[in-house]
Amino acid sequence: MRVDEEMAEHVGMRSQWKGWGMSWDFETDAEFEAQLQWMREFVREEIEPLDVLWPDDVYSQPQREEIKLLLRPLKEQVRAR
Repeated sequence: MRVDEEMAEHVGMRSQWKGWGMSWDFETDAEFEAQLQWMREFVREEIEPLDVLWPDDVYSQPQREEIKLLLRPLKEQVRAR
């Protein structure tokens, strides 16, 4: 018995198991898709440039004061959504 078959049996799916991989088919709600698009653009246009300027410092804690000043309005943009 293969490991994935054992797991299927363990969770009570043995009768449904046919030996092929599982897939997940889903759709994103149109309203949420708009939010995802905003997030992608925000990260690409606002966050990624900071990573170029300060590759390690943006994520370190505590942050330098000039980084905090740059991040504050970005945080406000996110909170406003």
